[in-house]
Amino acid sequence: MTRIYLDANIVVYLVENTPKAAAVRKQMLQLNNPHPYSSDLALCECLVMPLRANHHALVLAYDQFFKEIARIRNSQRVFRLAADLRARSALRTPDALHLAYALSAPGEIFLPADQRLAQSWESLQSFDSNLQVVVV
Repeated sequence: MTRIYLDANIVVYLVENTPKAAAVRKQMLQLNNPHPYSSDLALCECLVMPLRANHHALVLAYDQFFKEIARIRNSQRVFRLAADLRARSALRTPDALHLAYALSAPGEIFLPADQRLAQSWESLQSFDSNLQVVVV
């Protein structure tokens, strides 16, 4: 089993079936028994635009997606780790939180859509983790 943390952009690609969804699915199919997971932060970020546009069907689609995948619980540990990541890099709070969520679970891969996040992770190799960041 390969656990894969999905950031909000990746979830948007999948739920809204954007042109980038195919690349995400291809990446996931290359993995051994992929098990995606995410966070309440991703849910929050994904819901903003559909709620603003009163797009109820899309809100329901996101709710269904997040019911079907595992989510990392919010904890002081995640937020402390995010603060440490921000202190050691140029990461913004949401990106630091996504990375902290990915690091807080027994996951192997983090799929963001942001190359800057991957570069920041490479500069943070003082963290003892086998987490691989793969930008889609």
